[in-house]
Amino acid sequence: MVVASKVDRLLKDHKITATIVECRLTEIEEKRDQVDLIITTTNVYRSYGVPTLHGLPFLSGAGVSRVSDEILSYLT
Repeated sequence: MVVASKVDRLLKDHKITATIVECRLTEIEEKRDQVDLIITTTNVYRSYGVPTLHGLPFLSGAGVSRVSDEILSYLT
């Protein structure tokens, strides 16, 4: 929930309207056709045909600017 709320704040700060869906890794396959971007806090060893980014910087604080820029580049 921490990553989802930080991503939500990032998008609102940049006036990007989005629906954030939080799910388990095992649920990504069934949801991938409904999303523009996947942000995960675990290692993903396959491609879902959707850009996939690590959200760990939102937990650790290291690299937040870089991943924020990546998120914004995919959604703008």
